[in-house]
Amino acid sequence: MEAFKKEKAKGEIDNWKGAYEQKGDKLLLVKKTSLDAGSVKDIVFQLKREIPTSITVILSDADNKPMITVGVSDDLAGIYQAGALIKELAREIQGGGGGNPGFATAGGKNLDGLENAYQKALNI
Repeated sequence: MEAFKKEKAKGEIDNWKGAYEQKGDKLLLVKKTSLDAGSVKDIVFQLKREIPTSITVILSDADNKPMITVGVSDDLAGIYQAGALIKELAREIQGGGGGNPGFATAGGKNLDGLENAYQKALNI
């Protein structure tokens, strides 16, 4: 099972690398997935290393629990704070979370709120 998860995550990385959109002064990726928290974290760290000037927002419904992960590339961490972004998005899933300027996660109770968080994230 673990090997299957890693293979699925690897496929997602390749797909997502080409899905960033230019939004003002940054590249933005907002994606929905059902990958588990560990896989999402690995992907976000890899993407923030490989895609400069980027913000990555991943919304997951793994195990029917809403989770949001935000990664900010090192070159943008002085302008955008992952921890501040996650607090704003977490409200939509009736949750909380935190992190540091480059990486933050949040979990919540309201699975239906992921769509609102997704729409909000598109406007970062």
